[in-house]
Amino acid sequence: MTHERIFTETPKSAIWDRIDILTTLNGAKKQLETSCQSYQIEIEGSLLLNKAKGVAFCIRSARELFRQSDSKNLTPSLTSLYYGTYNLLSALLIGNVKNNLTLEDIEGFSKNGGHGLKTIYNSNEENLENNEFIYCCNNGFYKELLLNLNYDVAVIAMSKNFRKVDEIPGDEIHKLISLKDLLSRIPELKNIYTEIFKEQPNYLNYHSSKLYGNDEGFKKVDVSEFQNTDYLKAKDINDILNIPDEFVFEYKKDYPESVLKEEYRLDKLPNQLLTDNPKYHSPIAAECTIKPILSIDEPLLLYFKLLYILSIWTRYRPNLWREVTEGKYDEFRSLFGIFADSTERIIPNEFLNKFYNRKIIFASHSYWS
Repeated sequence: MTHERIFTETPKSAIWDRIDILTTLNGAKKQLETSCQSYQIEIEGSLLLNKAKGVAFCIRSARELFRQSDSKNLTPSLTSLYYGTYNLLSALLIGNVKNNLTLEDIEGFSKNGGHGLKTIYNSNEENLENNEFIYCCNNGFYKELLLNLNYDVAVIAMSKNFRKVDEIPGDEIHKLISLKDLLSRIPELKNIYTEIFKEQPNYLNYHSSKLYGNDEGFKKVDVSEFQNTDYLKAKDINDILNIPDEFVFEYKKDYPESVLKEEYRLDKLPNQLLTDNPKYHSPIAAECTIKPILSIDEPLLLYFKLLYILSIWTRYRPNLWREVTEGKYDEFRSLFGIFADSTERIIPNEFLNKFYNRKIIFASHSYWS
């Protein structure tokens, strides 16, 4: 993946300035032609034109919806951001030159199966974060999105739609994702998440370095609390990074005389058990690896699910939403406000990265990356 740097003091508006070329038919068409050349794929002319029309339309729709958002005006913003993200994901689907999808197909997915997500709640549980769930349906937009991103849908989607938690068979109950499951995988929420839940979220910043000589084939791994949280425990590291328990992280200095603080350290880990660097890079959060949930660790997909839950609350569950904005769950209001603000910054940037297959950085001259 290549890099592109755009200097700006106002990244939220600069992102949409950069996206703007894709809202034009010619701009979208030329980029699709570039993608065809890159992948050595030939697309019939009418299909390419229809794809370009669909991409441009979806992005224009997304732009208008994102412009309506103001994180200080939370209730309408969450719905606008949800539909804006839906349109950006639709543009990614249509813009993939490896498939034959057009805007008509996107409409068909949603017409026949909706957006492919369902919310469900457990009335026996008092804690909001553990009584609200979402799951993927076996039809609709989200399923098609997963298929095109090469996910194993059988691992993620329910066999059919369920209305109550106690209707779900035991072999599928793990496909329910709780509100907390999602919140704990949004790195931009780390500070407020930790303030509310007093625990390490389900992502981790770490540093690894390859060993040589007699230890070739192994890595040394350092995990600092500074880039993570004060609640980090050794077992969290193994769990988030999916490292077998036989490899034990010790809380110690690199060497006894070091003036540096203690960190969690593992002196020898087989190379194949860990990628060289954290996977997710965010302009407003420390780089980290997100613990997958049902094999998903893609921020665009995680944000979309959380936006779906919150947009359902604002539109169809006014009593619950009142409790969030001014009642017994009002501590979540700040968290959702920060989430809306980060959505405005992160989602369009992630879309650009995916569409162009490059890392595009929007920051001032003083930002080092």
